[in-house]
Amino acid sequence: MLYLYCLMDAPQIDLLPYSGIKGRRPFFVKWKDVAAAVSDLESPEIELTSESVLSHEGIVEYLFQNHTVLPVRFGSVLSETREVKHFLERHYNVITKNIEKVKGKVELGLKVIFKEQEPCPVKAEEAILEENKTDRISPAKSYLISKLQEEKKRQYLMEEAGKYIDEIYNTLRSYTTQSCIRKLTTEKMILNSSYLVRRDQVAAFTVSVDWLKNKYPFLSFLYSGPWPPYNFVGLEEGTQQDA
Repeated sequence: MLYLYCLMDAPQIDLLPYSGIKGRRPFFVKWKDVAAAVSDLESPEIELTSESVLSHEGIVEYLFQNHTVLPVRFGSVLSETREVKHFLERHYNVITKNIEKVKGKVELGLKVIFKEQEPCPVKAEEAILEENKTDRISPAKSYLISKLQEEKKRQYLMEEAGKYIDEIYNTLRSYTTQSCIRKLTTEKMILNSSYLVRRDQVAAFTVSVDWLKNKYPFLSFLYSGPWPPYNFVGLEEGTQQDA
């Protein structure tokens, strides 16, 4: 069995100076001008541990320093060298298009979170209770009041978060060639995003993130990278891999 770390433009070396999954030394299987970084594996079962994940990530990031890499999902296994070559041949056109798309670029991640929950001005429950203060509130009515309050609160947060998301996106988009945006993933996390950025634009992107931090002190900006382009590659035409 062969464990697959990433696809890439063909390297000039044949063996990596680091150990990978299960302590095995990674090597390359090449086809034309592309290659797959792999290592031997006795069993297709890969235990999900910190050690194995860091081994996978370490190999990808080492190659990322000097090559254009297309990261492969953790736990990907092929049966033999011949199958890897067939895989590279079968997907050659898409692989080369992906390499061209992300060449000279890095992925930067940004999560934006409310430090403290914004107070919601919509007092749905209090207003309804005031209207019905002489009446006994039934369990069913109390439940409906609660659901109405949750919906009003959600609408308010979406409206407020939308303002911040728009400015953050408009501030950063001039430095990016592609972005992956997830809005309101939790009640407090208003934005979970990834950006494909040219290496020479990373410093300017970082300055803009710092500017946004100063402008919105009530928001936490969790900024990470540069990373290999995990969220911007895929084997299907017109798609990208989901994080």
